[in-house]
Amino acid sequence: MAVERILGDSRLQARYLVGTTPEGNPIFRSRVLARVKPDSDDQGLMNVANIITNLQIHALAEVRRTDNAELIEI
Repeated sequence: MAVERILGDSRLQARYLVGTTPEGNPIFRSRVLARVKPDSDDQGLMNVANIITNLQIHALAEVRRTDNAELIEI
């Protein structure tokens, strides 16, 4: 059987370095934007993460995009 992929919503996660533990390990906090359109381009999402970062006092450590899709047999 053939399988078809149906795109669902994506998520954008921005991780911020908010401090360090007494042992010197980094402490991160995340902000997640859900229900991002799956056809959004990567540069646009990075721009959004940078704009949100400009409103923060913490440094941006990482940006992740998670795409969701449903697989159906046809």
